[in-house]
Amino acid sequence: MRPRSIFLLCFAIVVMTLPKFINAVYALFVTPGSYALLWFVSNSLVLVSCYGLWQMRKWGVYLFVAAWLVKIAGVLWFPIEPGRSTLLLWFPVVVLLVYLAVVAHHWQDFDKEESDISP
Repeated sequence: MRPRSIFLLCFAIVVMTLPKFINAVYALFVTPGSYALLWFVSNSLVLVSCYGLWQMRKWGVYLFVAAWLVKIAGVLWFPIEPGRSTLLLWFPVVVLLVYLAVVAHHWQDFDKEESDISP
């Protein structure tokens, strides 16, 4: 049985990422460019990493961290539009820290058989 905190983390990631992924696909075809491609790739990687987290695999955690670092780099690389809050710079960092805190608590359960996982 998968821990409840991992379930909630997966749910939150999908709820946050799926609309962004759909917008990224739209932007990729309507206004193709480096930002649209970065947005599409990073959101795709986050959704794939969520599957890895759901399966309690370490590669899912590694992929999420890598994809989220790409998101943070994208936020830093492309300037924030005037009038937008600097909280946009800190939100990806806070999400990454919360993710790592939840995953660190269950790290010993990753890559085990499902019958060996403690709730």
